[in-house]
Amino acid sequence: MTKLFYTVLVFVSASVFVAGFSPLLSQTPSPQLVDTHTKAGSTCTSCHPGGTPSNKVGMSVCAECHGNYAKVAIKTLAVAPNPHESHLGEVECTVCHHAHKPSEDGCRSCHDFGYKVP
Repeated sequence: MTKLFYTVLVFVSASVFVAGFSPLLSQTPSPQLVDTHTKAGSTCTSCHPGGTPSNKVGMSVCAECHGNYAKVAIKTLAVAPNPHESHLGEVECTVCHHAHKPSEDGCRSCHDFGYKVP
């Protein structure tokens, strides 16, 4: 009887605990660029030619698929102001775009354009 009581108590407690957090557990994390690239058929070595994720990815690696900076600026012409026509020149892609963590608005430290960075 005691063993059954504790088994039921643990089950009920766990159920209440999980139910209390179910909204958090059911939320899907926002996709990161690594997810988008994987769906497009890229592998780790597509962006990390040395095969080591610690290798810094430079703009030339991004340009292999996305085109040079001028081509990327054309793709974002509808965004005002165009984030790829920066007064800072050709800013490294990884200042804003991160593959393995959420991307960020690199202009935000000085400006509030409301960019949604993929």
